[in-house]
Amino acid sequence: MVAAGGKQKGGQKRTEGLGLTPAAKPVDSAATEEAKRKFLRIDSFEGTFDFLALEANSEAGWDGTLFPTARHALMAAQFPAAAEAIAKASSIAEARKAADGESEIDGWQGRRLQVMEKILRDKFRRSAELRKRLQETGDRDLIWDNDEDGFWGAVKGRGQNQLGRILMEIRSSIQDDTEFNQWLFVCCELEDQEVKQPPVELLETKSEDGVAETKKVHRLSGKAFFKLGKMPTSAVVALHPSISREHALLMHTRASVGRRSQGIVLVDMGSKSGTAIGDRKLPHSWLMEPLRNGDTIRLGASTRTLQVKVNLASQIALLEQQERELRREANAIDADAANPLEAAKRAAKEEATVFVGNLEFETEKADLLGLFQDCGHVEECRFPGPEGTTKAERGICFVVFDSAMAARRAVGLNGEMFKGRKVKIAPASENRREMGDKGGGKGKGKDGKDKGKGKGKKDKDGDNQKGSGKGEDSRALFSEVRAQMQAEDRSRRRSRSGSRHRSRRSPSRSQPSRNHRRGSTGGRERSRSRDGSRSAPRRSRRADVSSDRSPSRGQRRKKSARSPQSSDSSDEKAKKRKKRRD
Repeated sequence: MVAAGGKQKGGQKRTEGLGLTPAAKPVDSAATEEAKRKFLRIDSFEGTFDFLALEANSEAGWDGTLFPTARHALMAAQFPAAAEAIAKASSIAEARKAADGESEIDGWQGRRLQVMEKILRDKFRRSAELRKRLQETGDRDLIWDNDEDGFWGAVKGRGQNQLGRILMEIRSSIQDDTEFNQWLFVCCELEDQEVKQPPVELLETKSEDGVAETKKVHRLSGKAFFKLGKMPTSAVVALHPSISREHALLMHTRASVGRRSQGIVLVDMGSKSGTAIGDRKLPHSWLMEPLRNGDTIRLGASTRTLQVKVNLASQIALLEQQERELRREANAIDADAANPLEAAKRAAKEEATVFVGNLEFETEKADLLGLFQDCGHVEECRFPGPEGTTKAERGICFVVFDSAMAARRAVGLNGEMFKGRKVKIAPASENRREMGDKGGGKGKGKDGKDKGKGKGKKDKDGDNQKGSGKGEDSRALFSEVRAQMQAEDRSRRRSRSGSRHRSRRSPSRSQPSRNHRRGSTGGRERSRSRDGSRSAPRRSRRADVSSDRSPSRGQRRKKSARSPQSSDSSDEKAKKRKKRRD
């Protein structure tokens, strides 16, 4: 104890000798926390981190125009009437002077965040060096600390810091290697509707001694953008030495720049030798340029050109197909309104239909009956293919049950192994109609012959002019009839199950009960109590179960082989029990 105390005092003396006191520890910890806080955040966009500021000398694009700084582009988006003068301003002071007195665009408060993200993403897409420096900031918080703006930054530690948040989102996309795709969707506004993406053909021609010879035809369809360059994965591979690995980009856009060219634009991806449309070389990289039908594209210094041909015929055919589908749906609605009872029956049949996929090609109806034997009664098995097909030649089929409940039970078998394959079972599409299934969508099916004979007047183009009021009334009537049919079906099932239950529980009148046949032997009859009321004899559960079962052959032999002594003894026991009750 003393030695321990002596060591403790000695330790305190040595600590005092070094000049370290307990009161100094909180000061050191506070300084450490402050140092950590400064190390884990960047709150001054100056010096090494000046590239993060909006006033940094880094070009940024907006609405097809290139501006000296991101601040210029933001002011041009806020005051579009002065955008041209702001683009020519050499300093931010001149840009503010040009925007002075101009009216702000409508809805700027709700659009400014989206505009800022577009401008900053365009700024960092233009420079690989800026992307690298932003990525090197790691996971530190980016906070623009200033004295005026509490929305884009923070004033004395308080503010929304929207600028810093957008910068951190861009940094995260760079780290995840999704920055290019984010730029495509945010800045270029890619068109995602297939109808508005007409197929494009690029005729590759080579000129030799004044003679143009077509070498190849590149067909671009099914995507929103296509790359041109040396990479083998490019849609158009060009191997001239002056062409970059990823040279140019052809895309379909919803932006205002592409309205004059049916949404088709061309973008130079920062190539060294540039890209030209016709005889005009694109002045800037990463800016969308409209590309019209008949224009020629030249990559770098290559002698080969790519002539643009927009295949409008396929786009028109696609639009006509959509129009036919819409008319078919309208005709089906008219047919349902004319005969709601048949429509309700067809809808009930669709609810009782399931799709079965990943089947073996030799699967027949008998095999499917075995698969769904515990689900319910199968009324029909339809195998897609030529008429008379009796096997799953395409690996799929449609199974129709007698009720929707049976179909739901069948869906529960989804993923089961059947003939060495994991089958896929799902409800049939609610929008699928019998006309499309059996007639190929052309009205030649068994149930689709006379569909489309609407009762409304039609104009010269064949468009139905029937009002929407009748369609709403028909839908209400259709739902009412359908609910009535479902209620009748439920009551019918309850009556069936109740009669089946009563037939199992109650014995028939022609046959007496087993206890009645047995008589008074063994004391199984009801006995009278002292007050004259009948009381049921006490029996065990095992005796009840055994009494309901019929005796086996061995039990009948034992019963017949019993001696008279055993019968006498049983009679004596019965008499004794009767005396006890009396």
